[in-house]
Amino acid sequence: MHGATGGKNGGMPVTAPDSNGVTSEVPAAGAGRTRNPNTDVLDACCEDSGSTRSPAFLTTWIRVTSSTCPRTRAGRRWTMVTEIEKSCSPETIFASNTSSIPISKIASVAKRPELVVGMHYFSPVQKMPLLEVIRTDKTAPWVVATAVAIGKKQGKTVIVVNDGTGFYTSRILGPLMNEAAYILAEGIAVEDIDGAMRAWGWPVGPITLLDEVGIDIAAHIGPIMVEAFGERMTPPPMFAKLVADDRKGRKNERGFYVYGGKRKKEGKKLVDQSVYRVLGIDPK
Repeated sequence: MHGATGGKNGGMPVTAPDSNGVTSEVPAAGAGRTRNPNTDVLDACCEDSGSTRSPAFLTTWIRVTSSTCPRTRAGRRWTMVTEIEKSCSPETIFASNTSSIPISKIASVAKRPELVVGMHYFSPVQKMPLLEVIRTDKTAPWVVATAVAIGKKQGKTVIVVNDGTGFYTSRILGPLMNEAAYILAEGIAVEDIDGAMRAWGWPVGPITLLDEVGIDIAAHIGPIMVEAFGERMTPPPMFAKLVADDRKGRKNERGFYVYGGKRKKEGKKLVDQSVYRVLGIDPK
C-alpha cells in the first residue's frame, strides 16, 4: 500500500483513513486549532527541527496493488513516484509500505526526495498495532511528523527509524523467521514452534507470521538481507520449495496452515499437513 498526502491545507478540515481504510475528518492545522494528543507531535516535531513550515495533513490516500512478481516490485515503485509527482500537487507526500527496499532508493528518482517517506505497516494491518515510519537523510521533518500523526490517527504505535536495508523491524525479524524455518527443517512441528513462542508472550508464532506476511515476500526479502548483512542472514532453502508449490500464505490460502471451512479444531488453527510433504519433513 502506498499513500499520497496533500500539503498545507490552509486551515480547512481534511480526511484521513483509519486502519481499515475508512476516512474520517482530521482537525485542520493552523491558528485556533484545539490541541490534540494525536496531532501535537506535528507541532513538536516542527518546533524541534527549527522549521516554521506548517505541517501537512492527509488529504488523499492512494492504494496501489503491488506486482506479485518480486523482481518487478521495485520498478513499480519507481514508476509510481514519477507518476504521482506528475499528477499531484508539489507538496504531495509519497509514502511506501515496502518492508525491505531502502526508501532512499525509491526517493532517488523523485524530483522532490524530501517528500518521500516510509510507512511500514504489518499484517494483518487491522490487528497489528505497530507502524514503522522511515526517514532518509533528505526527508523533510514536517513529512515525518505528518506520517507520525497519520499513524496516531489510525491508532497505531509509531516508531521513527532511519533508512537502511530492512529498517528496524525486518532486520530483527529476519533472524527470528530464519531460525524458526531452520528448526522446522530439522523436523519440529509447526504447531510446536508457534506454540512455544506464544507461550513465551508473542501474539503470534513465527510460522503463523510467515503465512500472514506472505511466504513469497519472505523469500524475496531474504537475498536482500544477505546482500546487506552477510551470510548470517541466509535463510534455509525450504522457502524455494514453498514458492515452487505456489504457497504464499493467507493471501492465496496456501501456506503452513489450513484456510477455508475446516481451518480450526477446538479453537486451534489446523496445520496443512501437506506442507511437510512439500518440504520433505517427517515432523517429530
